[in-house]
Amino acid sequence: MTARCRRVRVRLGRGFLRPTGRAQLWLDVVDGTTAAGLRDALARALPEARSLLPVAVLVCGERVLASGDVVPSEKEEIALLLPTAGG
Repeated sequence: MTARCRRVRVRLGRGFLRPTGRAQLWLDVVDGTTAAGLRDALARALPEARSLLPVAVLVCGERVLASGDVVPSEKEEIALLLPTAGG
């Protein structure tokens, strides 16, 4: 049985704009890819931002994706965001 691939769009948060020069990217992932697998794919696709990835969070809707969560369907937007502080 062959694994199916699909495209996911990842919106890059503001903290990724300067090092990458982009606001979003599309990645091909295998069905069943977890958030940890997506993070690995992002590290390969965005080597210039690799140092930011350990503190970044993947968000879908209003939910932060845990490492073991399966990446949602391609119809849902995924955002890669850096934590912020302030009041």
